[in-house]
Amino acid sequence: MFYLLIFLLLALFYIILPFLGFFIVGENRNTIRKKIVATRYLPFVESLEDLSLGEKTPGRYFGQIKHINETGLCFSDGKNFLTVNTENLNCYELKIDNLSKKKNLYKLEKFRWKDVMACNNNANVFITGSFKKNDDKISVDSEYGIPLILVFFEGDKKDFWKKILKVSVERPRTMNPFSIFSVLTGFFAMLIFTGFIFTKDYDSSLNYTVFTALFFPLLEFLPPGLFGIFLYKYYVKKGYQFLNYSRYIEDQVFGVSVNHRTSIMCDSNVYEIRSVEKPLSQVLYPPYQKLCMEKKDWFSCGMRIPGKELGEPSDIFFESFSLPASPDYLIQRSRTYYHMCVVLAFGFNLIGSIMNMYILVKILTLLLQ
Repeated sequence: MFYLLIFLLLALFYIILPFLGFFIVGENRNTIRKKIVATRYLPFVESLEDLSLGEKTPGRYFGQIKHINETGLCFSDGKNFLTVNTENLNCYELKIDNLSKKKNLYKLEKFRWKDVMACNNNANVFITGSFKKNDDKISVDSEYGIPLILVFFEGDKKDFWKKILKVSVERPRTMNPFSIFSVLTGFFAMLIFTGFIFTKDYDSSLNYTVFTALFFPLLEFLPPGLFGIFLYKYYVKKGYQFLNYSRYIEDQVFGVSVNHRTSIMCDSNVYEIRSVEKPLSQVLYPPYQKLCMEKKDWFSCGMRIPGKELGEPSDIFFESFSLPASPDYLIQRSRTYYHMCVVLAFGFNLIGSIMNMYILVKILTLLLQ
């Protein structure tokens, strides 16, 4: 009975909850990227002065800031002051992810409004929300389900979409906030249970097992189970390569009709996914080439041009590219490989810890008997 209880405590606090936390934290990362991607069908606001008086206009806007105060932004043309509802604001800075080994990945770092006011003048900014013009006052807020997002970035606005797609999917560590709470709770539960066992006259092997189980999270760092950590890191890295790829394709084809493989961009041009005999543009290969099968079914994405091949989209939030299989197939298979890699990573890590626990109990039994 006591051995069963030890197993249940270890399984709950050191295996099941951290495993669930890994997926929960991983899925909740970079949600702002999805929100920005979801705004790509909104019309561009080319000029704040051209907004219709008294009407609310959902849209996207690029500008260069001249001045920031407590209520809003003044742009470099010196004519327009945009009042921002700071209570509903999601404010971020798009910057290079220096912690990533790949130099071409970016991250979105969250800002508070008081930190925004310290930003340098002439900063480029992307804003999405519901714009409204009343006399000389222009404001933006979140309405009609459209989030109020403000993103500071460097460089040309034509590269903004490419950088957003390169916002890396952060690999949540084993010790994320969710699992830290679980491990600490498990440690104190095992500590109470160990104290109870040690005050009673039970079999020595039970005492050794309980004592070893108390330090279960640290056992993975001991040989020979240490090899499980290397396998864990390897499969997690592989898994997140598949996840990054699937999310990249998902964002590229977001809003495209599954049946007709088309969508209407904000300028009324048609963005299309078309089955082709050979790729018409840059090919986005998956991390594992066998995902494409031996026979490739080429698909190309771009703007429909009557009587011609697909061309470069007129909207900078759309791109032309080719795939070695259908987007749905690549996304689904990449997600499957991602989940397989994560399960293998935790499995090898768990096997290493259990192996070390068994060896340590045997050693204590031999030395202290």
